[in-house]
Amino acid sequence: MAAPTVIIHSGALGDLALFLGLILRLPRAAEQPLRLVSRVGLGQLHEARPRIDAYSTESLGIHRLFADGALAVDPVLLELVGGARVLHNLGDSASLPHRRLVADSAAAGVFGIDTRCRGGCAHITAQWEADLNQQGLLLERCIAHCGARTTLRLGDAHRLRGRQVCEQTGIEAEPIVIHIGSGGAAKRWPIASFADVAMALVRQGQPCVIAAGPVERECVSAEEIERLHAIAPFVWIDHAEELLAWAGVARLWIGNDAGPSHVAALLGTPTATLFGPTSATRWRPLGTAAHYRQGRASAGSDWGLRADELGRWVAGIVSEA
Repeated sequence: MAAPTVIIHSGALGDLALFLGLILRLPRAAEQPLRLVSRVGLGQLHEARPRIDAYSTESLGIHRLFADGALAVDPVLLELVGGARVLHNLGDSASLPHRRLVADSAAAGVFGIDTRCRGGCAHITAQWEADLNQQGLLLERCIAHCGARTTLRLGDAHRLRGRQVCEQTGIEAEPIVIHIGSGGAAKRWPIASFADVAMALVRQGQPCVIAAGPVERECVSAEEIERLHAIAPFVWIDHAEELLAWAGVARLWIGNDAGPSHVAALLGTPTATLFGPTSATRWRPLGTAAHYRQGRASAGSDWGLRADELGRWVAGIVSEA
């Protein structure tokens, strides 16, 4: 039987989704539940395939790994990683957290990556994969042969929750979800442009939902919300369980370069992700049906991505789904 896999991740939601997709390419990664210790939550995934048991970095005192021996490693963390294969993003094999995990725990193996971009033009996961390969951890190289395993498949409870949120919102099942948010203001395509795309899809008879997250509660005006709601149902997605429900039920997920787009792609949901100041080549969501458009920040607030052209592009994705 393969050793259990423990994932320790301290970064943002989008990075976590990319890291999980990479780990699912490990041979036999899903033979036992994955144990995920993370700063951001993905919700309850006990019924997912593979099953994921979630823990908080704060509750397990991950900060102690950076203390150079001044603080003992949390005993609960040591018990969790004992006998397990540990993959983390706390630094490469020379980093202090990595060396402490090797020295202080009884892990079957410890493998670390430095998430910071070190140049080049390949996707960021190629850099992470190279880091793991150098430490002797080999991933499946042929995506065609392991594509099904790079998707996190939700269980019956999540599918039921997806149907419930649709019914509560008064829409048909499998809507197009248009998520207007992002943690960084510079990475948000204009709300007015999203509204134009939504209007075009609704006129084509496509059921749509417009969504936003906690950050947008602080920066989207009541007038903007009223305008969006006049086009299609508007919902707030504030929690991980809500994100899983909507991303799991969506026929297509349209959004910015942000964590929710990456989560949707990880679930195998078709995605259409918009990039402006960040590089799609390096940061695009990965998935069996992940699509993207690259704009230019210098081209103005809409990055040179015109709503009418994107409306036609999205309509083509929907027709092929």
